[in-house]
Amino acid sequence: MFEKGPGKKDIAELAESLGIRDEEIDYFGRYMGKVDYHILNRLQDKPEGKYIDVTAITPTPFGEGKTVTTIGLGMALNAAGELLAAYARRAQQDVDRVAGDILGLRGLRQGLVRVVCTEGFVHDVVPAAIARFREQYAGIRFTLDICSQREVPARVRDSAADVGITLSLTSHRDVRVELRMPAPVRAVVAAGHPLARQTEVTLAQLMAYPLALPDADSTLRQLIDISCSRQQLQCEPVFSSRSVDALVAFAGAGGGVAFCGELAIRYRLQGKQVVAVPLRDREMNERHFEVQTLAGRVLPQAAEAFIASLRTQLQAGDAGPC
Repeated sequence: MFEKGPGKKDIAELAESLGIRDEEIDYFGRYMGKVDYHILNRLQDKPEGKYIDVTAITPTPFGEGKTVTTIGLGMALNAAGELLAAYARRAQQDVDRVAGDILGLRGLRQGLVRVVCTEGFVHDVVPAAIARFREQYAGIRFTLDICSQREVPARVRDSAADVGITLSLTSHRDVRVELRMPAPVRAVVAAGHPLARQTEVTLAQLMAYPLALPDADSTLRQLIDISCSRQQLQCEPVFSSRSVDALVAFAGAGGGVAFCGELAIRYRLQGKQVVAVPLRDREMNERHFEVQTLAGRVLPQAAEAFIASLRTQLQAGDAGPC
């Protein structure tokens, strides 16, 4: 004899017991609901919970969702599926390469280059490099997407982009580094700030001033936190943001000290809106600017030409120092 199953619990009561706000859930009757993904923004500072994976479904009456649930679970790739997906990606790359080679026969008069980069390079560096390249090759088109530093190599590996431009601390599997240059972190202050005339400073010196820091999930913030922890410094920002522009604008307005590489703010430095002061702390000098492509892939001719142009611009100083 089977035991009687547990009774259903009202979804509103369940949500309340889990700390889910009423506006964060869409109700489908009394016993079902969908949680809005924006809840992740509110809970981003909370400890991570446990992920429960359903591996079997007990027979239930018709209409209770067995088929839909099974299809959803079955969409996760097994080992064979991963191999098939990898083959499909390689096949698509071959198609793209052949199409690029055919266009290449026209002497770089046509083509498409898909670029992905972090937010810090999207305002000045990459658009300016593309504009300079198109002065010589006007028939080449570009797309530019923005994502986090962690996502750039993933987009390159998945062939969602031909070229990835990012800041990196470590090497990445299946990613070829076409160009690598030091990208030390600088203290960014307004031209009239007391530190603006210093040849270099330390994090310990900066603790006396209001600090503007990126969010905790950025590699820059992690470097700062690691260095502060090593030196037993209490680092409490007065202003935090995911936007490099917002942080630098805050510093330029005299609000305090921000942190950034020189390459991302080259036009502000040329306009003397802000000053970038070198940091002596060793962790602040471990980042590198990287141009990434997929290892083993034969790039379209337009992508190769753009990388060569970008390398020339950076090494000649046309795009400003790193």
